[in-house]
Amino acid sequence: AIVFHRPTFCLTFELRFYNFSAIQRSRWNGRGLEENALLLRKGTGLDYRYSVVWLGLLLFLNSCGPKKESRIQFDAGNYREAINLLQQELASDSTNADAWQLLGRAYEKVGLLDSAVFAVKKAHTIKSHSGSIRRELARLYILRGKKRREEKAYKTALNDFEAAGELQPNLSEVYYQKALTYLDAGYLDKAESNLKQAAERSKNDPRLVEKQVEIAEKRKEAEQLYQQGKALYDRRKWTQAARILEKAVGIYAEHHEAKYYMHMARGRRLYKKGSVTALWDAITEFGYAANIRPGSPEPLYYMARSYEKKDRNDFSMPVEVYQKVIDVAPNSELARKAKKRIAYLTNLKKKLEKFWGKKLK
Repeated sequence: AIVFHRPTFCLTFELRFYNFSAIQRSRWNGRGLEENALLLRKGTGLDYRYSVVWLGLLLFLNSCGPKKESRIQFDAGNYREAINLLQQELASDSTNADAWQLLGRAYEKVGLLDSAVFAVKKAHTIKSHSGSIRRELARLYILRGKKRREEKAYKTALNDFEAAGELQPNLSEVYYQKALTYLDAGYLDKAESNLKQAAERSKNDPRLVEKQVEIAEKRKEAEQLYQQGKALYDRRKWTQAARILEKAVGIYAEHHEAKYYMHMARGRRLYKKGSVTALWDAITEFGYAANIRPGSPEPLYYMARSYEKKDRNDFSMPVEVYQKVIDVAPNSELARKAKKRIAYLTNLKKKLEKFWGKKLK
């Protein structure tokens, strides 16, 4: 008897014959259709011609998707049992894209997002032309990205949203989620850019306007904090200035002026502290500031002062950095001071070399 079933997506069937249990599917692997037809005839007593027909039908329908039992378990909400059955099926046939897709859904149901993404990626690799698999994989990437953003794992969250965007370039939700991630991380300019791209794809989404207002408010707050921090910096209140400027940068990481003075305030505080460890940290902070403002002599000058203070017997490094101050801003007040420090260190080095009778570094 042939018994047909029609589950959600795929027609499957059971083939019930006397003595058919003697013929296992594993025995068919590697054999041609004709040889398998002879096995079917031997096990069932069917005429050879009908054996070929039934065998072809069996192979076609058996390969069309997840087997009946795993689908039944999934639809019944028995997701872990469905996972076990699907894993067994895929161990026998790892090219079954529909089974991989259903396995991904089962993993999602039990909260295993990484496994769900892996399974649906396998399905997409096997059946890359399938729009439903592509959409499902993009949805899973977005779901996992949102979870990672909540965990403040912003870099990996953005990687997930990028992957979703590669699968569905015109999906506005991808750009909206990227905007939220950049917003949480303090990158307001990038957040605004992604909101604009989301708006191009979904002009009537009210969430976009709300986030634009939020970005404007955060910029305003960061600017107020920057002005407070800069005023404290000008008054040489390094510790207080650094604390306020850190808050400004935490809100608006792309506020270059706030970031510059934050590093300078940290560096000046550490320079004043004066220990070798603190001076090394000060040099690092001044280096960050110099990268933000490559044409500014200020961070270079205080970097040179830190080298000089760190090791009184090191003449080459301070002189080298003082010379950079002169090269960057030759007509500045700091360049004038740098020239004086170079002359002083050069003269001191000569005196010490004469006294000790050996070359100094």
